Amino acid sequence: MNSNILSLFTNADKGTGGYHSAELRKKLIQKKFGISKFISIKKNKINIYNISSCIFFGNQFFSITSLRYLGFKSKILKLKKYNTIYLHTLHLIWLCKLSPRKNYILNLENFDPIYFSELAKLSNNLFQKIYYLIEVYFSIRIIKNLHKIDNLVIWPLTNKDSNQVLKLNSKLKELIQVQPHILLNKNFKNNRSKFISSKVRLLFIGHGNHMANREAINFIKKLAKINEGIIFDIIGSGWEKEDVLNKNKNIKFHGFVEDITTKISNNTFFISPIFSGSGINMKIITAIELGIHGFISKFSAEPFESSNMNLPKDKFIIIEGENKDFWLEKIIYHTVHYQNNGHFIER
Repeated sequence: MNSNILSLFTNADKGTGGYHSAELRKKLIQKKFGISKFISIKKNKINIYNISSCIFFGNQFFSITSLRYLGFKSKILKLKKYNTIYLHTLHLIWLCKLSPRKNYILNLENFDPIYFSELAKLSNNLFQKIYYLIEVYFSIRIIKNLHKIDNLVIWPLTNKDSNQVLKLNSKLKELIQVQPHILLNKNFKNNRSKFISSKVRLLFIGHGNHMANREAINFIKKLAKINEGIIFDIIGSGWEKEDVLNKNKNIKFHGFVEDITTKISNNTFFISPIFSGSGINMKIITAIELGIHGFISKFSAEPFESSNMNLPKDKFIIIEGENKDFWLEKIIYHTVHYQNNGHFIER
């Protein structure tokens, strides 16, 4: 593909997994293609013009979310000098039909039908739930028609994402090029602890609007109740209600934190008891970058292990199953070993 590339990203709030993932993807593009023009697309309000545009252009490549980005199409059509366009989300794929002579790279990190299904389960608003379920339908429809686009390459983040897409459309096999986040191949420096803690502190990073994260917090509550000597630090927005109702003195909800290193003590370890969900957990990549040792579920580790993403074996203990006592046994054993020796026992 030509190095003359335009990269389109939809807006994501700073501090979220989506924002972090986009930043890593930008570095991957720069490594592969050199200089690229990056454009972040803000969502537009849905209006009559957008709806009529959807009817005019609409075919197998539109979803409801696509409507929010239609106002950007006139700018794209003017950018004729770019031969290759990188699309960070499935909801921008309709651009391929507006300018079919270009090369396109479609990023697939979170498998959209599964992601929207999770949001539908989590939502208490009936209309929002219906919206998410309709998006599931549209996402599946789009993926089933992707092979009809000329000059398209698909970049899943992991083999897991790749296999899920191929289940819906086996004709995409020749178009798929798995692209793990390159930063996992680097050596990250350990951050200097910001404060001293005599107690073991387990750090969880995640937004409260994801079903998998809520399940993880429920699991953490059970761990905290069994062992009150461990402190659990929860970082991320969307936990306001949980914070108000929190009865565990050893669980601290910190909300959004601009600089996570301010919450890292000399005794802080990472925890990711994720047992369901789609895509890859950006929280684990964050922990790797921060140089924090940690404990993750087998489910969390699968996308890394299957895609040879070099999950450090001496820094992460993978725990199978959801037995709370077994998790605590592993946590206590390995944190004591770390305190005495400065490292985990390599798995």
